[in-house]
Amino acid sequence: MAKPLGIANGQMTDMQRAFVANLVENGGNMTAAAEAAGYKDAKVSGWRTARLPHVQTAVQAEIRRALGTDLSTLALGVVRGILEDVTMEPKIRLDAAKVALDRGGYVAPKAADASSDGLRELHEMSVQELESYIAKTKHEAAQRALPVLDLDATEVIDVQQPI
Repeated sequence: MAKPLGIANGQMTDMQRAFVANLVENGGNMTAAAEAAGYKDAKVSGWRTARLPHVQTAVQAEIRRALGTDLSTLALGVVRGILEDVTMEPKIRLDAAKVALDRGGYVAPKAADASSDGLRELHEMSVQELESYIAKTKHEAAQRALPVLDLDATEVIDVQQPI
């Protein structure tokens, strides 16, 4: 028989509880979960039962429970085994180390954005910083500007005079 869910839900029947426990335990096979729970037409009943809102809520709760207890302990053991196995490929051990550090809350800092030039967001700048930024941006734009018309090489025609 399936493990009890620990969910106090008056809407769930014993068969639904068994279905939920078996569904999570077997990895999501609705037909197999329905058969194990005792449904007669397992294929149809599994599909229908899995779509009931209170059953979906129970499945989510059971997944969280399993991840928080049995599976997290098992996963930690797998990662530890990979890290301690010196015969394992270095790339695999490195990936396991990253996972362990990440899950432990030791996340690598993100690289600084090269395009920001160390600037803060505009709404975080003081008036003096904003004025300096505007002056710098105007100067950079002026340096990139190209002449539109070379007046020395062009004949100027007065449109007022007849040709």
